[in-house]
Amino acid sequence: MTTGAVLEATDATFTDVVLRRSHEMPVIVDFWAPWCEPCHILSPILEKLANEYAGRVQLVQVNIDQNPMVTQQFGVQSIPAVKAFEGGGMTSEFAGAQPEDQVRAFFDILVPSQTDHAMTAAQRLRALGDDPAAREQLEAVLADDPNHMDASIELADILSASGDAAAVERARELAERYEHDPRARRAVGRIGLNELAAGKDRAALEARAAAGESDAEARYHLGAVLAVAGEWEDALEHLLATVRLDRDLDEDGGRLRMLDAFAVLGDTHELTVRYRGRLMNVIF
Repeated sequence: MTTGAVLEATDATFTDVVLRRSHEMPVIVDFWAPWCEPCHILSPILEKLANEYAGRVQLVQVNIDQNPMVTQQFGVQSIPAVKAFEGGGMTSEFAGAQPEDQVRAFFDILVPSQTDHAMTAAQRLRALGDDPAAREQLEAVLADDPNHMDASIELADILSASGDAAAVERARELAERYEHDPRARRAVGRIGLNELAAGKDRAALEARAAAGESDAEARYHLGAVLAVAGEWEDALEHLLATVRLDRDLDEDGGRLRMLDAFAVLGDTHELTVRYRGRLMNVIF
């Protein structure tokens, strides 16, 4: 059976029909022969699913008797042999006649779900700076799969920058489910800094810090305000000074907010590496 969803390939056409096309969508190749009884069981299942998944996956049939070169090239020793190609190379395979549910599972692995499409769209929108639209896509993912880790963390990252208390609380809840993931720690760190900086008068804090270098409280809050403004080095200097001056302030708040800053910046950031070392020297 040859339709738009089911094509045939030969030794001469395999590169075009399979390898090049696999850069556009997954291609499943059914290596078969007319004398193979199991092939006559499996091929109709493959054809049915290929038509069902039309436009998302391509089925290609190769008669091994007529195409020995490609059969040998891909190591086909027994049939039916089914091999999947993506991006110009073989990515998965199975051999022998399989029931429809298992063949469907093979197709599903290759074909992105609606959830996968929404997640990809959200990531693209975030890269373009459109967080509101990305949030809509992420909400759709979580409506379908409430335990989707990547969607939870991405949404937490967006909500953590919100000025809305309910959104921030939801961000914390989502991120804390995956507290060992650096991306989740980033969201929690941003929340900690934002909460400390909220409502603080930067000019007044700067005046206090300039008037008295030992004013731990002023330097503590100023550090958070500067961090939220993206002035990370000055922020870390003030928070480090807080650690030196008063470990009891906000239950070792200076150290904790430095850890929040490190989480936001990332473990490999130059400022994280430098100030983590300086923090250790102060503590120990």
